[in-house]
Amino acid sequence: MLKKIVTSKKIELMKSQLAELQSKYQKMGRGLSEAASHGGATVSKIPEYAAIEESLNVLERRIENLVKEISIAHVIQPEDFSNFDIVSAISAVRTLDVLTGVIEVYCFGDAVVVPKDFKGTIITQQSPIGSTLISRTIGETVEISLPANKRLLKIIDIGKIKED
Repeated sequence: MLKKIVTSKKIELMKSQLAELQSKYQKMGRGLSEAASHGGATVSKIPEYAAIEESLNVLERRIENLVKEISIAHVIQPEDFSNFDIVSAISAVRTLDVLTGVIEVYCFGDAVVVPKDFKGTIITQQSPIGSTLISRTIGETVEISLPANKRLLKIIDIGKIKED
């Protein structure tokens, strides 16, 4: 199974979100059970209860996804990365679109806690742009195939994200 690189701050945030979702799920489930005990078999036909049931299903899927993400997480310490000549999951990457001349900054939002004042595009390690940029170096030009088009990006700078 592919591991997903995350910082210790990111894994703590993910675990906190999981606990919050699980608590909300339990409270909603208890409320629905209590209502069912008072309403009998007809509860499932009342629109409000159907909406609560649907909300529970959505929460359950979010919990399952977060549990899966946490289970494949490989926690790294940003200080272990002293070489910012190579793009890693904790990098901020400044690129130049060779075809349009637009400069853009990317960071991996699935690996770090992105600062609130980050002015750039948040990508994932598995996205077409993210998976192409990982392990590349300053000066390299990469071709990225996207559903709508192809992009030619030159890596002009690699830095470290300062997490919130």
